[in-house]
Amino acid sequence: MFFKKFIYAFIFLIFLLEISFQALASTDLNFFKKPILFFNPYCDQDYWARQQMTKIDEDVYTYHPILSIIKKNKIIPHTFDSNIKKKNINKEIIFYGSSFIDHKIFMRIFKDYKNYAVKSYGLDQIYLSYKLTKNNHYGDTIVIGFLLEDLDRVIFNSRNYNKINFSKKEGDFILNGNPVDIKKKIEKKNYFYSFHLFKSLFFLISNNYDYKMSNCRINFKKDFFVYFIENLKKEAKQLNQNLIIITFNFKDDINENKNWRYSFIKNLLLENNINHIDTKKLIETHIKKNNLIKDDFYSYDDLHFNNLSNEILKKNFLDVIEQYK
Repeated sequence: MFFKKFIYAFIFLIFLLEISFQALASTDLNFFKKPILFFNPYCDQDYWARQQMTKIDEDVYTYHPILSIIKKNKIIPHTFDSNIKKKNINKEIIFYGSSFIDHKIFMRIFKDYKNYAVKSYGLDQIYLSYKLTKNNHYGDTIVIGFLLEDLDRVIFNSRNYNKINFSKKEGDFILNGNPVDIKKKIEKKNYFYSFHLFKSLFFLISNNYDYKMSNCRINFKKDFFVYFIENLKKEAKQLNQNLIIITFNFKDDINENKNWRYSFIKNLLLENNINHIDTKKLIETHIKKNNLIKDDFYSYDDLHFNNLSNEILKKNFLDVIEQYK
């Protein structure tokens, strides 16, 4: 008898909870525009669909049909042209990447190099920015830097803006959403919020309150990274380019080994004999030698590298570059 009453009471509680969620979701509360308690930002497109698109600063950014949004000072073609190959007399160093490479501190410290970095939409857009410009840099050193979690972003067709993404069909990766329509609104679904709330809470409690521990679509993500590296390696060889990969980690990864992306990416780069600058290892070594803490290496404003960590990176980078002279 008690058990029956408990079940009825629980069902009634869920009913009231869901009515409250549905009523609140129809308002303009920011809580429901970025519902971190309901969806995993590393896994669920619905998380990003609930957000409003960020307003573009038109003095700084412009629309790009393949890369979504780029800075106006970056000249990136709108079409892939495999016929243009410019051989350089003076070898250059060319940077590609996302937010860590596009960051104001990084760009100031590495100001002497050409930089094609795009907004943080994933490895897919980093790869496409290389594809669009690679033939202008025959014989150059190509440096691609990315945050480990850029790998997760390849599964989405929208983040702060709509974007291209890849899908896998019959063993091949194909582009979706080309050209990008940044004004197209992502359709918002009707959600059973109570279900998503309990599902997320169960996951968070089971995974040290860290959405990043999710293994959702892990096989697709790993397959895409293999595709990403194999194509970069092949195309760089065709163009006589030297390839360097820089990997970045969020602060909570320093002195920790819980991020499955780290060992997977590191091992694959090693297997492919690709020159890899591992900033996690650089910072951990510097912490140990100088009795510092990981907070000393990250900006308090935006969780990216600060002056110290970028200076350490540049010193290591210049040491690596020496071998190509």
